[in-house]
Amino acid sequence: MATARNKKTTVLKLGIITGVSTKGTDLVGTRTINNINPEISDDDLLAIGSAIGELQTYEVTEVRRQDAAVLAAEA
Repeated sequence: MATARNKKTTVLKLGIITGVSTKGTDLVGTRTINNINPEISDDDLLAIGSAIGELQTYEVTEVRRQDAAVLAAEA
């Protein structure tokens, strides 16, 4: 029996440094951009994330891709 991937979604997440704690460690936050086309290539998503990162006040430390889908058995 084959498995189908339904309701595919992709989210772009930017890891950012928002400041420094009193102990001197980086305070890390995340900017999340939803409704990304799941068919987008990793190269294109990295380019978009990097471009958005240049517009941020805080330093972007990483660009993450999060994919999700509902798995179902095909009849």
